[in-house]
Amino acid sequence: MYKVIISDSAWESHGVYIRNACKQGFADARAAYESYLGMQIPPNVSPLLTDDDFNNISDFNQAVEYCKTDSDVKILIRSTTGVASYVEKAKEIYPDVLTFFPLGSNTFENLTIFDDKEPPVIVITGAGDTENQNNTGWGNGLEFWDDDLDLGTPDLSSYSNGYIAGKLFFISQAIMYTEDSERPRLWVARWRARITASRTEITRLANIWDSRNGYGKIDIVKAITYDGIIPFDPYLEPNIFDLYNTLLNDYADLESENESLTSENLSLTTQLSEANEQLAEFIFTQLIKGYSTTKVTVYGTALVAKIRDVEIKDSLVRCKVDYHINEAALDLTPLATESFEFYERNIIDYVYKNFLANQEISENNLIIES
Repeated sequence: MYKVIISDSAWESHGVYIRNACKQGFADARAAYESYLGMQIPPNVSPLLTDDDFNNISDFNQAVEYCKTDSDVKILIRSTTGVASYVEKAKEIYPDVLTFFPLGSNTFENLTIFDDKEPPVIVITGAGDTENQNNTGWGNGLEFWDDDLDLGTPDLSSYSNGYIAGKLFFISQAIMYTEDSERPRLWVARWRARITASRTEITRLANIWDSRNGYGKIDIVKAITYDGIIPFDPYLEPNIFDLYNTLLNDYADLESENESLTSENLSLTTQLSEANEQLAEFIFTQLIKGYSTTKVTVYGTALVAKIRDVEIKDSLVRCKVDYHINEAALDLTPLATESFEFYERNIIDYVYKNFLANQEISENNLIIES
């Protein structure tokens, strides 16, 4: 059926341009990756988008309902204002379909639409071109900016919105041959794009995320070739740090009201204490290179090991353990490798604690980075 749904009430004059921008973003991304590979990508891997891959459904609610019925749809684009009012509806089709909106202004102004800095489930975009910076609305929620394919002024976030959607769609297609197919691929593509984006804007005030430019401008090659850790999808997995921040805020509100201690805030205090205890388990103050152990292999006895390739899926932590002859060999080829699987403890960064809890590593055996 269709791969991309555009929700636009002015299809012939506005929606078609968004469609063309999306097609161009996909094509430019494909060309950039081909240039990097030094070869043409086989057509069956990531064929260029054609007009037949798109459908326009002007009413957004109807567009969402259609997305639920067509499993081929991966992208929903709407280039209007009022993005905050569409977030809850967009959640209904996530993570199967990724929704794209501009922040809401074609002038460079701070739009105080969202309280949280992080983008919501919708990918929120801005526009710029030769100035090498976002020149449209900025503020909390902004994720990426990019070319609007029009060198005129003002920059048009409606079209950059489609262009960005095309680039992200290509990344999701390109990585399907290197990522576990059961993982939420649109989130993986989105994270790769975030962490590797180009951030050279003169208006940028912070790294990695910046209120004026979001995560930056998507770098196709870096996003596809990124081989770092992919965290939990925050739009699907509750995170202990979110719980902790919520409890802190609730606790601060109770303190400011200076009310007498009631059974309600006593319970909250207890929860906060428990959250602090949990956080203490998930905070490293030193960098861990590996841990001491004894493992007999066909190539000799290993005295140290290190954990790599950590992945959390379906409430299980999966990782590999490389065994080395001694500490000096930790960066060399291991003598042997084993795979482990166990139930997750919520925070991927603290996978070593799982081994400690299972008494597979002694606290005293951890080797600390100097």
